[in-house]
Amino acid sequence: MDVVGQAADGVEAIELTRRLEPELVLMDVGMSPCNGLEATRVIKTELPDVKVIIVTVSEDDQDLFEAVKSGAEGYLLKGMSEEELSSTLEKISAGEPALSPGLAARILDEFARMAREGTGKSAGPEG
Repeated sequence: MDVVGQAADGVEAIELTRRLEPELVLMDVGMSPCNGLEATRVIKTELPDVKVIIVTVSEDDQDLFEAVKSGAEGYLLKGMSEEELSSTLEKISAGEPALSPGLAARILDEFARMAREGTGKSAGPEG
């Protein structure tokens, strides 16, 4: 893989992605004035074939769920080894989603919780 650009914030990431049309964007969450989740939504709307992987220190469930809803193909926690990152990028290139260990379970738990809540609301008596 070749690095073709580097952005300081989400706005610049959007502009560079529009101009360079890379295959893959590694995006941080914590940027301003436009954060990585907002930038991901714009990029995935305008350039849906560009793969966006969130690489962050944030283990916050809300950031994780928003990244998935925004169209990110992966969510990786910073601090992974160079070998882990390389292996993960190869998997992404092959079309596999990328999640740091433990994050997939959190996503599945959230979907299960939503299903229980949705079932409870629609199955219960109205009143």
